[in-house]
Amino acid sequence: MKIKQMELFQEHIQKKDSLINMDRVKENLAYYGNDNADLFDLLVGILGSDASPQLCSKISNIGLRDLFDMQIEELIKVICIDESTAIKLYSVFGIAKKIQSLAPDKENNIIKSPEDVSKLIMEEIRYLKKEVFGCFY
Repeated sequence: MKIKQMELFQEHIQKKDSLINMDRVKENLAYYGNDNADLFDLLVGILGSDASPQLCSKISNIGLRDLFDMQIEELIKVICIDESTAIKLYSVFGIAKKIQSLAPDKENNIIKSPEDVSKLIMEEIRYLKKEVFGCFY
């Protein structure tokens, strides 16, 4: 009888260790802000109840650049997640792309240096897979 109780207790401890402390994550994000949050905590905040330590670690190991370019089907296959979780991630990266595309007004810009050109076109070419040639006139 005691052996069975001990086994149940150990299972309970293992389950507790495998769960994410949502309160800790919320507290970290609220106190430190998202600038100082690690990718794991941000993923927990995005995925909510779908988050598990194993899933967040797996996503973190893939890397943001690769995740950023993945389609929903790729997220499902590579990370082994369900469609709703893949849509959450895909949507977040879509929002990030839209935010990055908010570039300053391109009218009436004077180009005096390569940095000026970079500021004008970087958001348009940042995620291209091939080199491109362009001309300003």
